[in-house]
Order: sequence, then structure tokens, then C-alpha cells
Amino acid sequence: MACRLILLLRFTLFATISTAPKIAAIYQPKFGCPTECGELRDIPFPFGTSPECYLDDSFLVTCNRTFSPPKPFLRKSTTLEVLNISLDGLMRVSVVVARNCYDESGARIKGKSKSPRLRLSKFRISNIHNKFTAIGCATAAVIQGMGGQNFSTRKLYSTGCISQCGDLENVVNGSCSGIGCCQTSIPKGMRNSSFTVNLFGTNGSKFAPCSHAFVVEEKAFNFSSLDLKDLSGRMHVPVALDYAVGEESCAEAQYNPSYACRAKNSECINSTNGPGYRCNCSAVMISIEESFLHHNNPLKC
Repeated sequence: MACRLILLLRFTLFATISTAPKIAAIYQPKFGCPTECGELRDIPFPFGTSPECYLDDSFLVTCNRTFSPPKPFLRKSTTLEVLNISLDGLMRVSVVVARNCYDESGARIKGKSKSPRLRLSKFRISNIHNKFTAIGCATAAVIQGMGGQNFSTRKLYSTGCISQCGDLENVVNGSCSGIGCCQTSIPKGMRNSSFTVNLFGTNGSKFAPCSHAFVVEEKAFNFSSLDLKDLSGRMHVPVALDYAVGEESCAEAQYNPSYACRAKNSECINSTNGPGYRCNCSAVMISIEESFLHHNNPLKC
């Protein structure tokens, strides 16, 4: 009887272990994952440059070694260069400026126009850190994008601004109040987007032959009257993106076997710009890898 009881206990224990929910290994990066690419010195999990080093394909950073030094790009893009990834759920990327240039008759100059599209998948344009900006005289700029409470929701967002200037004397450096430069806030939750910029007057301006529109990290841009002359040669500007894990809130995700914040002192923080959450070490910020690792990993947050 005792032997049967022992065998039954062993079988029950084995069955319990075998049928217990498995924590997806993808939440734990393999040992020795590369964390640098060119001038980007820290690529924290959930991002990574090689298989088994990133959470899923949306967090892939492609290290393009045809450049010297190498350049990191988001996913398999050749245009979204990654500038910085911080531990507080913010990533900075370099984005192309929308541009239209005109001759003195108001005709658009071929070969000098760009209307970029920003396809971000699971990332959101930070409504706190960015501004939509337009530069030019008699310039009307519009940004349109998709967003919503979850990634399956398709809600159209649209906003814009108008910039005018009669002459350079009226233009104030550092001001984007509508004379030479205008700005407006980014709608919360904006994901994929496109920028358009057009001349609404009849003639181009000698001192402002081009109209420009772009989303830019607010602290990284200070308007100057010199920008009216083809944006002083700038073709790209930095944009801050919010990143998070999944579509669930912390309260919902903690019951999911794939919940990421399982380290002892890991703190789950809900995204403030769309669905999902991120993990931080609540006591001392050691590394985002440790805060994401699940409970059976020897590293501690």
C-alpha cells in the first residue's frame, strides 16, 4: 500500500510539472547577445540584433555593417535609424523630413519633394516628447496617422498647422507661433503616419523657396530664420517613440504565462500611450534585461 502511495505521488508530481504552464523562453535573451551597433552603445532587451535576443520581430534592431561605423535600423528598415533606446520605454529614431520646393512662379520643382510615411507597427509617436512642425511661408502642413486603444483598432488621426511670413523682419528665432514656423501637438496613440506639406499662396519666396513638415523631438529642435532656406540642409530629424510589451495592462498580463515582469523586484508599468506595459526594477535600476527575466532565472532584479 505504501509503495502504491509513493508511486501515485510521483506520478501526480510528474503530471503537475508536465502540465504546468510554460513560461515562453522568448522572454529571456540568450547569453552573450550583442548590445552595441556602431554609435549605439546599449541595446537593451526587449530589443536585440540577432535571433533569441529580442522579444519578437517588432523589436529587431538590424545592424547594417555596410556603413562605417555600422548603423542600427529598426526592424529591417533602411530609413529608420535608431539613435537611442532608454530604459523608461522611450526610443529615439531618425526620420526623413517632408519637403516641397517651388520656383518664383509657384511651380513645384521636380526632384526636390519628399512625402515620407512612418510605419511603426507596435510603436507609438510620443505625444509628450514630440511636436508636429512646419516651416515656410504660405505653408500648410498636415499629419495623418492610424491609432487606437489596441493594435487591431484602426482609428484615423489628423492634425496640422499653417505658417506665413511676409518678410524676414517678422520672423522671430526660437518661435513657432505661425510666422515662418508653426507647431501643433501630436494626438495620443498615433502609430503609422504620413506628412504632407503644400504651398497655399501663388508665388514661391526667394528667402523661403521650400516648405517643410516633420515630427521632431521637441527638445532637439530650435527654430531659426536660417531654417527657411531649405531647413539649413537638414534631411532627417530625431523622433521619440514609446514602446511597450503586448496589448494587455499589468493587471491583465500578470495572469498570462508569458507575463514578462517576473523578476523578484520587477515593477510593471502600464503604457501611457496606447496598450501594453513595460518592466522596471522597482528598488534599483540595474538593467531592463533583469526586470524582464522570468522567475526561474538566476539573475535578480
